[in-house]
Amino acid sequence: MANDDNTTVSPTILLPLAEAASRLGLHPSALRSRIRRGAVTAKRGNDKRLMVEVPANAEPRHDVATISPDDELAAEIDYLRDALMVARERAVGAEERAAAVRELADRLTAELAEARRPWWRKLFG
Repeated sequence: MANDDNTTVSPTILLPLAEAASRLGLHPSALRSRIRRGAVTAKRGNDKRLMVEVPANAEPRHDVATISPDDELAAEIDYLRDALMVARERAVGAEERAAAVRELADRLTAELAEARRPWWRKLFG
């Protein structure tokens, strides 16, 4: 298969996170980080596990330590903690913006009430 610029694209396969990390020579948490940054493509499989796109010709690397399920679970917990921290920061920002909007709405409501007062009320109080 060829792109517009005449470069060939190697075929890819989807593998579970741990196996993809092994084939790419990365620790699963490092691979997750690359997925978050968009450097690596990943999708959720039918079983809701993260499936990572890797070159079809990538062979498992034996110099990478075997990943235990506990390590994979710890990496998933770290990822979820990071996602929770980002969500909390966004929530705080949204609360601050909402408070500013409420303050602006109150000020505009007061100005509108003043503008609707008859001219004689403004003049005589």
